[in-house]
Amino acid sequence: MVRSRCRLQILTEAEIASVHDTSLRVLEEIGVRVEGDRARSLLLDNGCQAGKDNLIRIRGSLVNKLLEVRVSEFTLYGRNQNQNITFGQNKVYAHNFGSVPTLTDIDSGERREATLEDLANLIRLKDALPNCHGVYPLVTPRDVEPRLTQVVTGAYLVRNTSKPLLVSTSDADETRYIVKILARVAGGERELQERPLGAVMLSPVSPLTFTAEVTEAILDTAAVGVPLLSLPCPICGLTAPMSLAGGLTSQNAESLAFFVLARLANPAVPLIYGARLGFADMKSGAAMDGRPDKGMTGACATQMAHFYGMPSDVYGMATAAHVSDIQSGYDKAISGLTAALAGADLVSGIGCVGHAILTNYEQVVIDNEIFDAVFKVLKGFEVNEDSLGLEVLKDVMLEGGNFLAQEHTRRYLRAGEIWKPEIGNLIGWEDWQKMDRESVVDRAKKRVKKILAEHQVVPLAAEVDRDIDAIMDECRRELVG
Repeated sequence: MVRSRCRLQILTEAEIASVHDTSLRVLEEIGVRVEGDRARSLLLDNGCQAGKDNLIRIRGSLVNKLLEVRVSEFTLYGRNQNQNITFGQNKVYAHNFGSVPTLTDIDSGERREATLEDLANLIRLKDALPNCHGVYPLVTPRDVEPRLTQVVTGAYLVRNTSKPLLVSTSDADETRYIVKILARVAGGERELQERPLGAVMLSPVSPLTFTAEVTEAILDTAAVGVPLLSLPCPICGLTAPMSLAGGLTSQNAESLAFFVLARLANPAVPLIYGARLGFADMKSGAAMDGRPDKGMTGACATQMAHFYGMPSDVYGMATAAHVSDIQSGYDKAISGLTAALAGADLVSGIGCVGHAILTNYEQVVIDNEIFDAVFKVLKGFEVNEDSLGLEVLKDVMLEGGNFLAQEHTRRYLRAGEIWKPEIGNLIGWEDWQKMDRESVVDRAKKRVKKILAEHQVVPLAAEVDRDIDAIMDECRRELVG
């Protein structure tokens, strides 16, 4: 986390207003497809109009009224209170992307299905890395009943990290059990409302469709008061207009509809403006990541979020590369820095490779270092009487000294004035040759194995752990039988 001194503005104020106004026209003139009797009744009771094919047109005046309640400053709490995420203070945080079913093995390099052991290990790995501030399940384990996957990953999260959590759910039943787990760790439902351990992420179906499962989950989560993160994932040219401005508008309209449902259920629920506008190879239809457009549209989404007085969660660290190579480095650095410079509150993408449908252990460590460099840029440096260096220049030039001997040099060096990587190369050619030309990937793998061998997560209290087992047993009986 770092408080940013920089601010990139891609959209002008007039362009932000145009995206907003056009989004309202989308909601009023086209509407959104809403399934689920409870959500439809709630919208219709508040002056929205029903159309054909389950479309409901949402009044712009209703959107604007509900957006008047601004909850821009709130905190996601970690079990370790030194690792909280606090929004509204001009700070940029990072977290991993996730929910991929496959990864490349750290030893063989072969692609394989993810397991529960991978899920636990990757959560512990992120718990140890200083530049991964929020933790989301990086993989979807294949050795668990599909109906239980989301709830199982929620239980694994609370047991394997003490950082704030990002949890995803796809229906009301999953949401209920995930909230039960979070409430037990927090000490009760009221305690969870007052000190939320994370945010619940939910996605509409692009274009402009909210399934019954999603609307029920939105309403139930909002009623509890747990922060909600909207996560529309439109793809330009496939499920949204091909133009970037049109993709942003479609994404924004989906987010506004999400916020209307949540705020009608609970006017005070904290909301996070998530954005995952994507792109495709228009010859094959396959998803394509690793473009500068990803960071650029993430930066624009951040501007829209702040226009509404909400924190943002956007993509930056995305890549099309299937392995940790030069391409993954430049893809991630360009897009990640772009989103961060725009002041994104949360920048996602740690661990992402292969168009966001693949991951590996070493990329998580490499991305931690890329974010360290990004945060150095955001932080900038101090310019004051001491740092300008007049006195040290006098000592060297007029007193016959040298810079190596100066207290000023030692002080600034030890304070981290110049960025230093942990796994990036710093040695000369000859020494590098002696180390068998060790690459950054080699060093990242070594660090992964060291962390997994040594890092200990703060454990849950024994009685809490037992109660989570009981919640999981209840969940299994109800959802699987």
